[in-house]
Amino acid sequence: MRAVVQRVSRAEVAVGNEITGKIGVGVLVLLGVAADDAESDAIYLAEKIATLRIFEDDDGKMNRSVSEAGGAVLASRNLRYMGTCAAAAVLPSMLPLRPNSLALCMNSLSIASAPPASCAKPAASRK
Repeated sequence: MRAVVQRVSRAEVAVGNEITGKIGVGVLVLLGVAADDAESDAIYLAEKIATLRIFEDDDGKMNRSVSEAGGAVLASRNLRYMGTCAAAAVLPSMLPLRPNSLALCMNSLSIASAPPASCAKPAASRK
């Protein structure tokens, strides 16, 4: 399991012309979930994301988590983060997917006591 976490003032995920997830201030999580990732991996990662101190406090120091800052979490599955640059690399589109990876993402973010999370499916036509 891999995640790229970015602090945002606003973010949205669109599939085609339809917006499937949208937040204001918070974090955008681009999530790669492999077929062999366990629920415990998702819980661990969600807890780490929920407790990252990447938001400024009243003194201007990075000392608040997303929930302490009143932010939201928008997570989107992204296969490209599971690819490799090694010899005989497997293209990300050829990797086996965990069938319930989006549900796993949403449940784990809820367990970590993060603000309401949104997980969106990537566009099927993107390669």
